[in-house]
Formats: sequence, structure tokens, C-alpha cells
Amino acid sequence: MKKGKSELEPNEWFVEEADATDDGKFFAGIVNVVLTSSHIIITPSLSSKARKYRLNTLKRTSMNVDRLVRLNSNKGYQIALDFQNGESELLRFGSKSATYFWAENILNVALGNVDDINYEGSRANTTGDSLKAGLETLQNSFGGFRSKKTPAQEQQKIVKTCTGCGASVSGKVGAVVKCEYCGTPVSL
Repeated sequence: MKKGKSELEPNEWFVEEADATDDGKFFAGIVNVVLTSSHIIITPSLSSKARKYRLNTLKRTSMNVDRLVRLNSNKGYQIALDFQNGESELLRFGSKSATYFWAENILNVALGNVDDINYEGSRANTTGDSLKAGLETLQNSFGGFRSKKTPAQEQQKIVKTCTGCGASVSGKVGAVVKCEYCGTPVSL
């Protein structure tokens, strides 16, 4: 488990994690980026000290994907995060699509649009894609690890009880939804 995941607060949940390039400091370096339901946590690969920012402190002028994502002719697409306390971060992910994926999720968290958060994962992580492709090859070769659900079952809606407050929560099988009463994420 990466360091950023272990720093979650009560009622905060993990959304996404990836490695990126930190272009905003003295020299560019690889960082681990963890997005949670309320923070972005950036940990440089050569340091154990994480920089943790509450996303509801993003400057309101940045609350648009096209304002967050910038094209730097030398470095490609970057996300520019400017916070109300004057601090800023400049992050570069592996591709244009990964950068926009992260920008959209950051804005969804910052604006409280938890229903719009994409939990599918960015496609920027080529190592992850390679591992996924290898697992799919194993699945196809040996028939193991296959989902026991039929396509009809995967589209089924179910009702579960929220672990936070006991309210009924419903949605598609396999989805993660936020309880409308207490905000606790519930896996269906």
C-alpha cells in the first residue's frame, strides 16, 4: 500500500492513484498521486514526505477542466492546481486522455459531484495496462478468475444497507455509491 492511502481520514475514501511527473518544483521528478474523496496527496519518489491538499480549497477560477489542463509545448499536457493559500502544483500524466481523466475527477471531488467520479481508473498507467492484459491472457488460457456474473446480472440493480447509518442504498451491481444521508461510500 502506498503511503498516501494510509493517511485517509474518517469518512474519506480512496478514488484513484497513479504516478505522474511533478513539473512545478525546482526540477521535474516522479511523484505518486493519490486522489481521495476530499484530498489530493502528492508524494515525491525520493521523499517520504507527502504534500496533502484539501480539494475544496482549489481557487474557484480553476473550476473548469479547460482551465486546469494546460498544454506546455515542451512538456505536453499538464494539470495546474492553484490553491487559495497560494500554493500550486503542476502535474503531468502519461497522455492527454489520462490528464483529462485526472482533471475531471479532481474537479468532481472539488465540486462535491461524487456521483460523477470515474472509478474505472486512468488508462495512463501502462504498467497497470500490461498487468491487466497479462491477467486477461491467463483468464482466457486457463478459465480462472473469470467473473461468475452474466451480462444480465451485471446490469442488475440491488439494494444494500449503508454501513455508516443503516439507510437503504441502491444501484448497479459492482458500483460504488455514496449514501445520500451520511455520505459513506457503499460497494454494491
